[in-house]
Amino acid sequence: MKNIRNIAIRKGHWLILQLISSYFYASIIVKGNNLISGAIDQMLSGITGGVMTREFIVNLIGCVVLGFIASLIRDLSSLQFSIGIQKEFREKAGRKLLKLEFKYFDEHGSGSILNKMMNDLKIAGDFLSEFFPSIVNIILESAILIGSIFTMDIALVISLFICYPIILILSHIASKRISTLAEKRWANVDRMNDIAYDFMSGIIIGRTFNLLPTMDEKIVDANDKILNYEFKRNRLLRLAWILNHLVRFLPHVVLGTFALIRVIDGSLTVGGMTYFILILGNIIHPLGELPGLFNEARYCMVSIKRLEEIMNGPDELSGSWARTDSLDKQKRKEKATETVICFKDLSFGYEADAPVLKKQSFEIKQGEQVAFVGGSGEGKSTIFKLLCGFYHKNEGSYELYNRPFEEWDIDEARSLFSLVSQNVFLFPETITKNIGYGKDNATMEEIIQAAKNANIHDFIMTLPEGYETVVGERGERLSGGQRQRISIARAFLKDAPILLLDEPTSAIDVGTEELIKEAIYKISKGRTVLTIAHRLSTIEDADCIMVLSKGEIAERGTNTELLDMGGVYARLYEKQNQLQEEEVI
Repeated sequence: MKNIRNIAIRKGHWLILQLISSYFYASIIVKGNNLISGAIDQMLSGITGGVMTREFIVNLIGCVVLGFIASLIRDLSSLQFSIGIQKEFREKAGRKLLKLEFKYFDEHGSGSILNKMMNDLKIAGDFLSEFFPSIVNIILESAILIGSIFTMDIALVISLFICYPIILILSHIASKRISTLAEKRWANVDRMNDIAYDFMSGIIIGRTFNLLPTMDEKIVDANDKILNYEFKRNRLLRLAWILNHLVRFLPHVVLGTFALIRVIDGSLTVGGMTYFILILGNIIHPLGELPGLFNEARYCMVSIKRLEEIMNGPDELSGSWARTDSLDKQKRKEKATETVICFKDLSFGYEADAPVLKKQSFEIKQGEQVAFVGGSGEGKSTIFKLLCGFYHKNEGSYELYNRPFEEWDIDEARSLFSLVSQNVFLFPETITKNIGYGKDNATMEEIIQAAKNANIHDFIMTLPEGYETVVGERGERLSGGQRQRISIARAFLKDAPILLLDEPTSAIDVGTEELIKEAIYKISKGRTVLTIAHRLSTIEDADCIMVLSKGEIAERGTNTELLDMGGVYARLYEKQNQLQEEEVI
C-alpha cells in the first residue's frame, strides 16, 4: 500500500475537497430533517399556522439546492481523485516494469507479469475509482448523522452501536476468508497464463511433438482449481449478501421499535422519532453497503498486494557517470590502445552457492576481436549479461573504458554496445521501425543505408509494401536469415563502438550465411568485437580466443596458439572437424 498511499498524498487536495463536501452534504441532511421534525412537533402541539411559513419553505428549498450542490461537488472531486490516483498508479507501474532489475524477469513467468499488469491493474483501478471513495463517503457522512442523533438522544445511539457492529464483525470474518481465496485464485490464474503464454511462444514445437494433450491437462487442472476457489468465494459472497440485507432490514425494525418505546415513555417527541427514522434511512442504507464494499475491497487488496510486489522490486543498479568525449570512428582510431573492458578477479553466480564464473580476469583493447568458446552452461552468455549490466558481479571488478561499471549511468553504458544474437527479436511492427529502433529520430536515408550495409535492402524492395511491411509477432513472417540481417541493420544504425555477436550464423543456410558474414565483416570494422562461438571455424581470425571450462578461463590465445597447446580448444576443434567430415560423407 506504500505506493498507493504516496500517490494518494499527492492527489490529496481532491480527497480533502471530497471530505469537505461530504461534511456539508451530511450537515444539510441534518438541517433539512430538523426542519421537518420541528414542524411535526409544532403541528402535534396545535401550532399549525406557523409551520408552512415563507421562511420554512425558503429554508427547505435552500437545503435541497445546497444538498444537490454539495453532492455534485462531492461526486466530482471523488471522480477527480480516483482518476488522478488511478492514472498515476498505472503510469508508475508501467515505468517500474521498465526499470526492474533483469533478475525479476528471470524469476517470474511472463504470463504472471502480464496478468499483474493487466488484470490486477484493472482491479486496483476499480478499488481506487469505486470502492475506496464510497467507503470514505459512507463512513464520514454516517459519523456526522450519528453525531446528530447523539445530541438528541444518546440511548438511540447506543442501540445503534449494539445492533450494527455484530453484523459488521460477521461480514469482516467472511471478507477475510474471501481475501485468502482470492490469493489462491490469482496464483492459479498466473499459472494458467504462464502455460498459455509458453504454448503460444512454442506453438510449432508444441504441435510438432503433439504436446496438446499435456498442455490441455495442465490448463484444465489450473482451471479446475480456479473454479473451486470461485465456488467457495461465491458461497461467501452469498453470506455477505444475506448480511447486507440484514443490515438494511433488521436495524429499521429494532431501532424503529426502540424509538417508539422512547416516545411512549415520554423520552422522545414524535417529531424526534420522525427525525430519527428519517436519519436512520440515510445511515442504514449506506452502512448496509459497507460489508459488501469491504468484501470487494479485500478482494481488490490482493491485486494491489501483487502489484506492490512489482512496485517494490529493486530497480536496475545505475551510477550517474557518462562519458563526455565522443566515441565515433575517428576517436576509436586515436584510442587504439585504450582498454575497453577489464575483468579483475570477477566472480558471479545466479545462486550464491553455485558460481558460474570464478575469479576471472581479462582485458580487451580497443578494436580487438575476442571470442568466447566452451560447452553449454560454461558462462559465455553470462559474460554478455554482465557486460550489459543485466546482472552484476558478486566479487572482483568490471571496468568499462577504465571506469568501474557501477559508476556508469546504465543507459549510457548500454549505448556503447550493439548486440546481434542468434535469437533475433523483432517487434510486430514495420521493417522501418524495427531498424529505426537502433537510433532515435533516424532518417529514412539512414535506415535504408543501414539495410544496404546489412545486405537486406534488395530483399525488402521485393516486398509489396517495402520498408512498411509488418513483420508479424517476433518477426515470424520473415525467415531466420532475413530477421538476422534486419537485426544487423539495427546494429549498423546504432553505430556503437562495442559489438556483441552471439553466434549470429547458427542455424542459417549456406547462401544466407555468406550474406550475414559479409554484413558482420562490414559492421566489425573499427569496432571492438566480442563473439560467442559454437562453430570454431568462424573465429579462426580472432585476436584472442578464451576457452571457458568449469567457471574459469582454461585457455586463451589465437587459434594457432590454442591448437598448438593440444588442450580443451584443440579437442573441441578436432571434434567439430570430424562431425563436419561425417556430414559431408
